[in-house]
Amino acid sequence: MKLKKLLSRRVDTQIMERKRKYKLAIKISIVTIIAMIFFIVKDFIEGDSFEMLYELGVCIIVGVCFFLLKRHKNDLIVYRTALLLISLCFMYAVCIGSGEGAVLYWIFFIPLTFIYFLGEKEGAFWTGLLGILLAFFLFNPFKLSIYPYEMRESIVFFSSLVFVSAVTYLIEQNRSVYAAKLEASNAVHREEKQKSEKALHEIKVLQGLLPICSYCKKIRGDEGYWQDVAVYIQNNSNAEFTHSICPVCEEKFVKEMGDAEKS
Repeated sequence: MKLKKLLSRRVDTQIMERKRKYKLAIKISIVTIIAMIFFIVKDFIEGDSFEMLYELGVCIIVGVCFFLLKRHKNDLIVYRTALLLISLCFMYAVCIGSGEGAVLYWIFFIPLTFIYFLGEKEGAFWTGLLGILLAFFLFNPFKLSIYPYEMRESIVFFSSLVFVSAVTYLIEQNRSVYAAKLEASNAVHREEKQKSEKALHEIKVLQGLLPICSYCKKIRGDEGYWQDVAVYIQNNSNAEFTHSICPVCEEKFVKEMGDAEKS
């Protein structure tokens, strides 16, 4: 029974997590598509086909992700695939120096989205892997024919990216810990509530009109049988009787018994 409850709570938590990420993913997808359309129009006017290429790629990937999230049950695969493809598009933008290097500001989305949607462990892994690839393009140790970034600019940006990644990881880790504690606390409250409801359900209360005989004081039950008051109350409540004698009866009956013994 406990295992069944534990599995049920785990499923409920997973459903809540799925809904939380799904809602944010839909909002981010809409905002990203609008932003990419704006940049595509801008680059089309300026005649910059290389930048339009990655912007169009991001727009298509986000659009497909939006479509799959509404139909695909395994959201994690969609998030993982979409984020990796979008990151590679931005790696291409880094290589061509999109916006004269201003594309670097967009790279801060990598730790934020990867750690949020994939969790702190897997998100940190992919963030680190893409960070290494990004460092390769920024510092360009093999002198590849890519956009040349200044060393000082690269160091400052990469340091900022590491800082943002570390803070994002710690925030998500902290959120996960407290979410688990909150779920455990809610589980305890639910269990206590169930016990209270069960206890209230088991309590029997006598109420309403009870037909009682004017002479023998027996009570007629729901089945139509006449029962002694003590028997009826014991059967229809949690009360139990212990026998004693009141002062009036003690004086009356004990005196009568004493007189009978003398005679």
